[in-house]
Amino acid sequence: MSYTIEYQLTLEDYKEAWQPLIQKRGNSLPRLAAFAVFMFAIFLFALSRPGTFLYGIIAGASGLMGILFVFIAFIQGRSIETFWKANPFLTKPISLFASDNSILIQSADSRTELLWRAFTHRNETANLFLLHLSEQTFYVVPKRAFADETQRDEFRSLLKNIDAAQATQQPPLPAP
Repeated sequence: MSYTIEYQLTLEDYKEAWQPLIQKRGNSLPRLAAFAVFMFAIFLFALSRPGTFLYGIIAGASGLMGILFVFIAFIQGRSIETFWKANPFLTKPISLFASDNSILIQSADSRTELLWRAFTHRNETANLFLLHLSEQTFYVVPKRAFADETQRDEFRSLLKNIDAAQATQQPPLPAP
C-alpha cells in the first residue's frame, strides 16, 4: 500500500503538535508568575524599610528578579510562534509519499526519505499525526490532508510500521 498526500502546515498545526510535549513537561508559567509576585512582595517590603543599605540591596535585587521572571514567562509563552516565524521552510507546501518500507517528505527546497525504523514512536492528536525521530524532533502530518476517514485509517495502518520496525530489521535504502 502506498500513496501521496499534499499539505501545508499552519501555525495552529504547529502549536497543536507541541502541546503534548508542553503538557508532559508541565506549564511553568504559573510557577514563574508566582515567583515574580513573591519577589515583588519582597521588593515592596524592603522599600518600606528606608534608611538601611541592606534593605536597598534586597529591594533592588528582588525587583530585578521579579522583572526578569515576568520577561521569561512572556518569552516562553511566545516561543513556538517565534520559532514558526523564524523558520519559513515550515510554511511551504509539502508532498508526502508513504509506502510499506519508508516515507518520503518533499518540499520545493528539500527531500527527505526515511525508513520506518528511523522513527522512535508516533502520536496522534485531534487534528494531526506526529512522526517522532526523537522526543522533540518530529514530522507533522495534518489529518485534513487526507480525503476522508478511510484514507486516514490507511495511513494509521502504515504508521503501525513504526511499531513493527522497532521490533525487526528492515533492509537498507538503495543507493541514489
